[in-house]
Amino acid sequence: MSAAKVLMKNDFHSDQESPDQETTRSGKVALLWRVEWIVAIALSAVVLFLLVVRATHAGALWRDEAESAQSARMPIGEMVENIQYTSFPILFPVFVRAYTTVFGASDISLRCFGLAVGIFLLGMAWLHLRRLTGDVPLLFPAMIGLNVNFLTAGTSLRGYGFGSVLVLLAFVFTVKLLVNPNARTLASVFVAYLASMQFLFFNGALVMAIVIAAMAVLLVCSQVKWIWFLICVAGGCGLSYISYLLQFYFHASNWAKLLEVPVSFGLIWRPFMG
Repeated sequence: MSAAKVLMKNDFHSDQESPDQETTRSGKVALLWRVEWIVAIALSAVVLFLLVVRATHAGALWRDEAESAQSARMPIGEMVENIQYTSFPILFPVFVRAYTTVFGASDISLRCFGLAVGIFLLGMAWLHLRRLTGDVPLLFPAMIGLNVNFLTAGTSLRGYGFGSVLVLLAFVFTVKLLVNPNARTLASVFVAYLASMQFLFFNGALVMAIVIAAMAVLLVCSQVKWIWFLICVAGGCGLSYISYLLQFYFHASNWAKLLEVPVSFGLIWRPFMG
C-alpha cells in the first residue's frame, strides 16, 4: 500500500476535523501521489537506461547463448530431438527462431532480444500490476530492474528473462481469476501457465506454487467449482512435461553422467563470508 493510501486511510479514522485540517491532509495526499509518480517514472527511466547500456556493451554471444542461437536455427525435427541437450523446453528455441527469422541473427539483433525482455517486464509492471494494485510500480522495478543478475542473465539470449515475464503474467491472470472467476479468464490462465512452463522448466515449480495458493483462496471463498477447473488446467499443463521426461529417461541416460560431490556446511557457508 502506498504512503498516499495510508494517509487517506488515516483520514477516515479522524472523527472531527476542521476544514483547514482537511485541506492540509488533502494537500499532503496529492503531494505524496505526485512524489510516487515522479519516483516511479524516474526509476523506470533508470532501469531502461541500464537495459540499453547492457544491450550495447554486452559484446559477442558467449557459449550458452551461442548454443541457444544454434539450436533455434536447426530444423524442427532436430530441434525437438536435441531438447535433451539444452536447458529449456521447446517454446524457447521456437520463439528465438521466429525472432531471428524476422529481425536477423546478428549480435546486435540478438542483444535487442534481451532489451525487449526488460521492456516487456517494465510494461508488465506499469500495465498489469498497476491495474491490480492501483498504485504506481515502485518496488518491482527496483528489485528486478536494478538487479545485476537480471541485467546480465535475464537479458541474455536464454529463456530466463522471457520465462520470468510469462510466469509473472501467469500470476496476474490467476489473481484476476480469483477476483472475477469466469471462463475467459480461466482460458487466459491456461495459456499463461502452458506458455511459461514451455519456456522455462523451472516455471513448473512456480506455477505449482501459484496454483496451490489460488486453490487455498478459492477454498476460503467457497468457490469449490473453480478449484476443480484450476486443477484441470494445472493437470493439463503438467501433462505437457511427459514427453520431456520420457526423452530424458530413455535418451539422456546414454550420455549424461551424474557427479556426486560431498557437501558440508562449511562449503555452503564460505561463499557467503566472501
